[in-house]
Amino acid sequence: MKINIILMAAFIIAIIIPSIVLASLAYRSISHEEAYIEKQLVTSYSSEINLVKLLIKEELNKIEEELNEIIDSKNVKISKNQIKSSEDISNLMDIAFRLSPELEILSPDINDNLTEDELTFLNWNRDFLRGKTPTPIYENIAVAYKEKIKQENNADEKDESDFIEYRKDSEYMKYFSKNDKKNAKTEKNSDINEKYLSSRNEQNLNNSMQSVNSIEKTQKLLSENKNLQDEVYEKAEKEGKQITTRNVFTQSNLQNDSLIVNKETDREKSVFISELLKFNDIIRNREHGIIPRLLYDRFILIFWKKNPDKSITGCLIDSDELNNRIYSKLPESGSGDKLITVLNDTGNPLFINEKDNSRDWTKPFIANEISELLPHWEVAVYINNPDIIKKKAKFMKVILWILIVIMLFSILSGSALILKAINYEINQARQKTTFVANVSHELKTPLTSIRMFAEMLLAKKNTDEKKKKKYLSIMVSETERLTRLINNVLNFSKLEKNKNNFDKKEIDLAVLLKEIYNSQKIRLKNNGFQTKLTVKNKSAVISADRESIKQVLINLLSNAEKYSKDEKYIEIVLEKNDSESIIQLIDRGIGIPLKYANKIFTEFFRVDDSLTSNIRGTGLGLAIAKKIIDEHNGKISYRLNEKKGSIFIIELPLFKNNNRK
Repeated sequence: MKINIILMAAFIIAIIIPSIVLASLAYRSISHEEAYIEKQLVTSYSSEINLVKLLIKEELNKIEEELNEIIDSKNVKISKNQIKSSEDISNLMDIAFRLSPELEILSPDINDNLTEDELTFLNWNRDFLRGKTPTPIYENIAVAYKEKIKQENNADEKDESDFIEYRKDSEYMKYFSKNDKKNAKTEKNSDINEKYLSSRNEQNLNNSMQSVNSIEKTQKLLSENKNLQDEVYEKAEKEGKQITTRNVFTQSNLQNDSLIVNKETDREKSVFISELLKFNDIIRNREHGIIPRLLYDRFILIFWKKNPDKSITGCLIDSDELNNRIYSKLPESGSGDKLITVLNDTGNPLFINEKDNSRDWTKPFIANEISELLPHWEVAVYINNPDIIKKKAKFMKVILWILIVIMLFSILSGSALILKAINYEINQARQKTTFVANVSHELKTPLTSIRMFAEMLLAKKNTDEKKKKKYLSIMVSETERLTRLINNVLNFSKLEKNKNNFDKKEIDLAVLLKEIYNSQKIRLKNNGFQTKLTVKNKSAVISADRESIKQVLINLLSNAEKYSKDEKYIEIVLEKNDSESIIQLIDRGIGIPLKYANKIFTEFFRVDDSLTSNIRGTGLGLAIAKKIIDEHNGKISYRLNEKKGSIFIIELPLFKNNNRK
């Protein structure tokens, strides 16, 4: 009992408790499945957004290089007071202009016959190009305050790429080698520019991706520290920088790295801060560039380039061509679950399909700002099916619940089987221990009786012939009992090892039963038993090992004798049907409870109750009987006697039907 309690406690500690903990963790995982799927989508879509951003930045660099080459190639007609571009030079050039070294506007000349667009261009940009009024120049706050952000986060200050330098006074990214950085102060600007152009052509997409990742990493450090965000933006405002807000509200609860919420307006702050600079400050120490301008309800990009005579040539970049080139970098919308598009400075997509007219463009699933050259422009992802996350989460929940149930069932059922197997082994060990004790007792008892009566006869203390005969009869009976016990042990060992070779022959059960009955009748009668043999058929021929079947019947008779105390009655009945012979051994002893009916044929098993506690036995008799009957293709079973006691039934196939083995 104590061992079972310890075993159960160990089972609970080793199996049940970990299973409960595992189930609770799985349940928590299920409850957060929707957030997990959303996070997966954010991660996946963020990668696509970053790639689109990179491609757009690359395209802006190509536009700048293309315009620079056009002007260098002399395909643009330049006179003292006028600049005109050939219609077939580039679709990028909208309105061209030329400035003197002193920033006087040489072209378009107000005295010429100007088009309406040229007049509008001059009206909007005259003061700016002449260096009289400033315009906002944008810069990524994660770059402007990179050192502070890394210092506050104890980050490694070593850049991921040794060829990237982000110029504070520029609106775009510049690439220099380490040697260019060291020699930038001594070399001429034109030389640096030439090196930039040649090296820039050799840079591939991977290099650009490294630079983007470096910036994204710094932005992530900033986004993870809310106090640092407030501190950095506050510092930027104190230094005269302007803080702007984004045009969108991302729907995802797990926002992208650049998300910073403005408490006052409930809008997200832009990662691009601006500083008012005049045209002459912008172009200082530079040879060419692109300047973004937000004028009333219109966004324009102005390209400029210094000429050898220190004059400046430039143009307004055609907005339609710009939009087309940017739009071409978007992936094809072949997937029906999402839409990736570019939102311009007004928060609207570059091109709108009729089916998307009703979409709320201010609420993308996830969005990210593109570049300093495109302030307020964003790459945005919209989920076409708003319920896709819930559906995926629901499906995953069902799958996880099924897996949890299977897991728990497997653990518990497997544990139960293990526990049952361990318990069985413990019981087997206990029964074997009891078996050894019982065998010792069973061997000792007949040997003691034989020795005692043998010594009495040897001493010749009693010469009464009747008593001598009685003593000798007891000695013979005990010898048979001893022989039966030894045979049981030996036969069980052989049956366990499948080494028992049966000598099967044709035998008549009617004859065998009469022989056994006659040999046991006198002894049973002397012990007070009333016996009866009923043979309903003259013969019942089977193919069997005679001694083995005899051993089974004698074991059953011995059990009936042993467990019959009050009413000593034993009856053997033999009958047959068309295919089987049936032997019934009936007694009126104490009987066996039905709950043990399936266990009594198990080796070493003995019914443990008050009625059998004083009756010795090995627990092998019925186990041996079942093994022998099974080897003869028969069946042995037990049922309660309606009157009292037990009925053991042996069914053996008749000789003509014994074809199963």
